[in-house]
Amino acid sequence: MNENEPNEKSLSPILSPETFAQKYPEPKIPLGTESSENETGKASSKAHRRKMILFGTLAVIIVAGAVTAAVLITTGAFSKNKKETEPDEFEEMVETETEDETETKETSATSAPTTAPAADPAGQHVSVNSLNQITDEQIKIMDEHSRKVIREDGNSGEDGIPDQVTIDQMNYIGMIRQCIDYTGPDHDEKDMIQMVYQVLLTDNTGDQPVKRQYFWMHGFTDVCQDGTVDTSETEQMWTTLSFENWSAQGCLDVDYLFTEAAERNTVREKKIDKSLIQPFEGGSDEVHPVLTSIGQITPAMERDLEKGGYIWQEISGVFEGVQDSGIRVDNIEYAGLVFTVSPNKGMNRVYVIFRFDITDFNQSSPVNRSIYWYLGFNGLYEGGQLQTRVLMNKVYHPFHLGDWVDAPGTVEELRKFLQENETDGWTYEDNLDSC
Repeated sequence: MNENEPNEKSLSPILSPETFAQKYPEPKIPLGTESSENETGKASSKAHRRKMILFGTLAVIIVAGAVTAAVLITTGAFSKNKKETEPDEFEEMVETETEDETETKETSATSAPTTAPAADPAGQHVSVNSLNQITDEQIKIMDEHSRKVIREDGNSGEDGIPDQVTIDQMNYIGMIRQCIDYTGPDHDEKDMIQMVYQVLLTDNTGDQPVKRQYFWMHGFTDVCQDGTVDTSETEQMWTTLSFENWSAQGCLDVDYLFTEAAERNTVREKKIDKSLIQPFEGGSDEVHPVLTSIGQITPAMERDLEKGGYIWQEISGVFEGVQDSGIRVDNIEYAGLVFTVSPNKGMNRVYVIFRFDITDFNQSSPVNRSIYWYLGFNGLYEGGQLQTRVLMNKVYHPFHLGDWVDAPGTVEELRKFLQENETDGWTYEDNLDSC
């Protein structure tokens, strides 16, 4: 695979937001009526589905981990010009964007084409399969819910947007319809509707007010042809924005948001009106480039990378006191970052490093020593944009604690290992202590 071709799809394991606990459960808001017995059954089915997705995702991660050693990370997310390098498959799947304003302007928060709600013969809720089927009332429900929960949509379980940050405008600019597939015996593919917004804020968490802008989408997995919307089942974004004193989910550039949508699920339809995007007082609207030096990683970005690493440890079943395959973890400490950049400066990769103090009971007598555990993520951008939900390791990353028995035991060994296994021509930097 050519490292200079950013449009290739990555086959690396991903962590779906479905594997995180639902952060803002709400009762269903039907436009029709439904019996309490059906509600109970549906709630049970959804709980079952979340468990299936969790275990299914972890199984895929464990199997796919062995594949990542042969995968070069070449997604469209790392081009400096997102509009020019958006994957061809994405362009084929979507409808006309702002180039045809008569097409895109027909969908808004207050006005949308509607059709009569459709009912399944068996009386079940049927997912919409066209944006034209979504009623004004359904858009209103999704819009009100999105505006209600945006403050809670922080990074990886954080508190979200603090009270000191004022949301000056939350401009609805359109919808994306995606196909999602819940694998399992009781679940088929269905449509999800993403509500897309431009968010303008005033950040008062520092010494001086700072104007900020980002783009945000909120996915609704149960928008039905019978006119109902279930707001208790929603999907979060992957991308994190790390500001000085807080973080949230979102993208600095609207085209990167479209790229994330296409990488996560198949895009069936998109109606976005870019003319609704308001001028940003706090800076330019130019696309944010990727970072090319470890010195550009801000303390806030490093903070969120560290937090993302701890979440992956929990998913992998690794924490202080756990014992697996004759290895016990006695202590875990964050060690720092390794940062690599492609020769054309269009892509980067960061490794989040932790030192594990372990006891190895596989020896003739228990041995206490240290090993280094790491995760790789792609895509750090100027302005604080990163992601810690998609593992894209160039270097093989095992998930079982026992597989780390022969892991590097010193920083020098770790440096040598990562540099030898990185892609040829990629630069190497780290902020690790030599110990």
